[in-house]
Amino acid sequence: MLMSSISETYVASGAYQDIWKEMLLNMEACLGWFAYDPQFYDINNMNFAQSEAQAVQYFCNEMVNSLHSDSKGHAQENGNILVHVNDGYHPIWGKMDDYAVGMEKRKQLLLMLCEHEADRLFVWAHPVSKEPMPSRAKLTAEKWIEHARTAFSVDPRIAFSLASRFPTNTSLRAELTQLVQSNILDIRDIPEALPYFVTPKAVDENSALLQQLPHWAACSITVALEFLTPLYKGHPRVMAYVLRVLESYPPDHVTFYMPQLVQSLRYDEGRLEGYLLRATKKSDIFAHILIWHLQGEELEPGSEAAILAGPPDERTKYFQELLPVVRQRIVDGFGPKARDVFEREFDFFDKVTSISGVLYPIPKEERRAGIRRELEKIQLNGKDLYLPTAPNKLVRGIKLDSGIPLQSAAKVPIMITFYVMDRDGDENDIKPQACIFKVGDDCRQDVLALQVISQLRDIFGAVGLDLYLFPYGVLPTGPERGIIEVVPNTRSRSQMGETTDGGLYEIFQQDFGPVGSPSFEAARRNFIVSSAGYAVASLLLQPKDRHNGNLLFDNSGKLVHIDFGFIFEISPGGNMRFESAHFKLSHEMTQLLDPSGVMKSETWDHFVSLCIKGYLASRQYMNGIINTVLLMLDSGLPCFSRGDPIGNLRKRFHPEMSEREAANFMKSVCVDAYNKWTTAGYDLIQYLQQGIEK
Repeated sequence: MLMSSISETYVASGAYQDIWKEMLLNMEACLGWFAYDPQFYDINNMNFAQSEAQAVQYFCNEMVNSLHSDSKGHAQENGNILVHVNDGYHPIWGKMDDYAVGMEKRKQLLLMLCEHEADRLFVWAHPVSKEPMPSRAKLTAEKWIEHARTAFSVDPRIAFSLASRFPTNTSLRAELTQLVQSNILDIRDIPEALPYFVTPKAVDENSALLQQLPHWAACSITVALEFLTPLYKGHPRVMAYVLRVLESYPPDHVTFYMPQLVQSLRYDEGRLEGYLLRATKKSDIFAHILIWHLQGEELEPGSEAAILAGPPDERTKYFQELLPVVRQRIVDGFGPKARDVFEREFDFFDKVTSISGVLYPIPKEERRAGIRRELEKIQLNGKDLYLPTAPNKLVRGIKLDSGIPLQSAAKVPIMITFYVMDRDGDENDIKPQACIFKVGDDCRQDVLALQVISQLRDIFGAVGLDLYLFPYGVLPTGPERGIIEVVPNTRSRSQMGETTDGGLYEIFQQDFGPVGSPSFEAARRNFIVSSAGYAVASLLLQPKDRHNGNLLFDNSGKLVHIDFGFIFEISPGGNMRFESAHFKLSHEMTQLLDPSGVMKSETWDHFVSLCIKGYLASRQYMNGIINTVLLMLDSGLPCFSRGDPIGNLRKRFHPEMSEREAANFMKSVCVDAYNKWTTAGYDLIQYLQQGIEK
């Protein structure tokens, strides 16, 4: 037992005080270590978290008793632990004016936190349990204020961790705001304090507190990016801090947020542009990706994106005029070597993309031959060219007979297969990688959706949660132009339906062997972990148009969603919102997930448990995900054209809910999606209208 062994170590070593001081200095990491330990997520070790929850409760009482001294300040010995108290000073809690009162307040705070952690652990151990949680006394606003002051007096970082555990507690946040602003000079090494004094109101009032920012410790990139939103109005001190944070990271670490940085140029007065230009001199890849995103934001008159955006306001005009200027400044700043790499990289992929325009007047039956003719004209000039969607993949050639024209009502998107190798890999390890080159389609919205999916993948991986997501590469390269990586070793569900009349259950048996065989059950497990991953992503992103052409299956049974043209508040058919389930869980999918057919099988409980754990893990990183989306709000993307996408995204995280309430909510989402009639109805519509196999 982890908790028991820790308890024994504390007592045996006499290091009790140091360990608990460290625990309090990082409440999320220490009180939360159990929920985020990789072994915690082992489905075969479900009793682990339950026993840990019990141990937390027991050990909390043991610790409080051990540390409790009498009101006169006499030392109390307990086993091998001896707490010395001189003049109201405690070796863990620090200086207390009234020792007895101070000890009682600290004991109550720690008991409350351990009770909360025990409850949280119990939910992880039994995510689908119907057993009621222990009854806890509801704290008054006055008690929350007392807890905030107590935590802050021991170490302000404890107080900020307390607020992160209870994000909607207004009394707690208000008190912390007061404490931060009253002790501003003492906490400049704590980035978590920023939201308590760097606010839109402080910017409007040009608060004197903002003068502390030049001395403040650097925060994370996602927190810094929030300060680039229009609410902060490009305040000079705020911008200087943001740029200092960005400068502290290698440029290649910042490229993930390139769409957000480019959008922020709308409100820039030269400061952010200066950072971007400096970063381009440090990294050719950063420069190239920035140029592609700048080109992707340009609006061609009469294009669908321009029509959707409507008449430009002054800010949009400024932004559109700035895009080519910044691009040219980047190019002008290249040295001879960097310019050579840039020209060869862009020339090569511009030629591949332009094939689409050449094919448009050619009869459909002749287009494949036309692609080969055009590919034969393109020379690979150098060994340092890379896939724009994956800079770590160096291009070693083109598979000339791989060109396929894809169906499209307007332009002619094409699929080309390249031979690639890992940048730091074996020269002889050459693999195929197919990419789709689109002209006439805006793929920026797909980029945003896949950013969120990538964030979720990293969250699941960080906590050791066995959920699968595949955020394939997408990059806009010009006005309504883009490159999309093809997910390797996959077929769409529609393609699978062209070769058999059976459903997924029959197809899995055909591909992986009989039910119960190791290969079939391994494929079923892969389907479960991937379906659960995309269930969480779908709840947050709300993707629609989930027909069987947009669902892929790889050769190990894993599900992958593609095509995110409808997310958040928009849906096909003039926003009919016909697909009412939060994620697609058709009848044939439930046959694999739930052999019982009535949501009473082990595999169904496993699926729901994974969905719940993925959702709970994502809630811990709610602000980072929301900030990523928020910075794209003025981009003109269709997903922001109606409703309240940011507000509704925040609501879907349900920060006001306890862990058990959030678990029950996610369980209800799974039950609601189970073979919902609107899901089957939408598949039927797509089959009748588009011929997409059901």
